[in-house]
Amino acid sequence: MEIDEQTPLGRRLGIDNLDRFIDADLVPVLEEGADAQSAQEQDVLLGKLRSTFTLASFAFIVAFMPFFVFLPDVWWGNIGRFLVFPVLFFGAFIIAAWFRRDLLVQFFMKAETNFLVRAEALQKVARAVGITYVPSPGGAPEALKVLAKLNFVPKRLSQLTDTLDAHGGMDDVVRAAVESGLLVGDTVVLGNDEQKARFYRQSALGIAFEDGFEGARNGLRFSAFEWLEDVDEGEDRYHLLIALKPPHRLHGVTQLRSRKTPWPNAPEAQSLSAVELVPDTFNRQMRLRSSDQVEARTIFNPAVVERVLKLAHDMPFRAVAAGNFLILDIVGDNRFSVIELATGKWSRQRIEDALRDVAELLELVDEAAHTFMIR
Repeated sequence: MEIDEQTPLGRRLGIDNLDRFIDADLVPVLEEGADAQSAQEQDVLLGKLRSTFTLASFAFIVAFMPFFVFLPDVWWGNIGRFLVFPVLFFGAFIIAAWFRRDLLVQFFMKAETNFLVRAEALQKVARAVGITYVPSPGGAPEALKVLAKLNFVPKRLSQLTDTLDAHGGMDDVVRAAVESGLLVGDTVVLGNDEQKARFYRQSALGIAFEDGFEGARNGLRFSAFEWLEDVDEGEDRYHLLIALKPPHRLHGVTQLRSRKTPWPNAPEAQSLSAVELVPDTFNRQMRLRSSDQVEARTIFNPAVVERVLKLAHDMPFRAVAAGNFLILDIVGDNRFSVIELATGKWSRQRIEDALRDVAELLELVDEAAHTFMIR
């Protein structure tokens, strides 16, 4: 589909002659950095790795089954299962990674190339709309850094972590997102507050963040990035996280969620109490709780209720207002995917979809700013 400066997308982005921008600025970057042959090779590598780790999963199940079946259902038997499970689980995958270490290095090298191509393309998009693109918010995930330090892992993986760190940034926003509890699933953790806080932080630090954007819209500073939620026995979910900076530091902690969506999993959750607001349509579709009832009613007063509902519509939605940030977390598709990192595949349709994602992000920031009266 041809695009010119008269299309709604071009006007939404504020880019004159969008068709020319795509052909002159984006297509050459993708053509030079990722070719069809590379994509085919990466498909083959990905298929071999999937087969290997599927076999590792099967081996783990076979090895763990005797412990699951034959250990008695008493306290020491349950402790035995608890101790054996992670040893067998991680052991199976570590052994598989060792046997396929050469393929892993090839895969990561090609993925690194695709990562750099995507970074260059989206940086051009960000400059065109007057914002900044950060390819790897927070740098390399902690789990990948730990893996790169293992003796049997090729040193080439360390170069990948260095590349991600070199393209990192937005550390304050990543830190606020980790502390918000939005990045941890609905998990019950036994222990004191300090132990729970450590668990939540370690779990969140294992997440890889990607496609960071930041800038200002009508005087409002914002930051946004994507993260992938690993769902047990289900399809993984992409999240778009948007951080807005209120004009004043917030004194309490306020959490908002749509119904049938888990609360943000933060240690201070026990200190929060429910807040009832009008109209009733809000209470039927949303849940609100806070450590400061007055502040919560100020942030989510009746004047903004309808806009919150419009912002959430049918998508799972959560928000946390605390400290220096108001953070929104919205479930959706994989956004800004101008090139597939795993295979290097790209197309004009993917370019147009990524541009629509950027336009939607900017419009969402404008809507959120008005909703929460940040301006």
